[in-house]
Amino acid sequence: MSQRKAATFYKVPRTTLQDRMNGALTRVAAHAHERRLTDVQEDVLAEWIKV
Repeated sequence: MSQRKAATFYKVPRTTLQDRMNGALTRVAAHAHERRLTDVQEDVLAEWIKV
């Protein structure tokens, strides 16, 4: 499937697909180093709060 067809099918900008194909990180991945807690720490804290 071409990038243009995929972009139309999934309703995302063609440039987004092009960027990802060229190795660009998602916004979440690009800013992961700025987070205070890791995903694991966040999950543990959330479970502790539920109890």
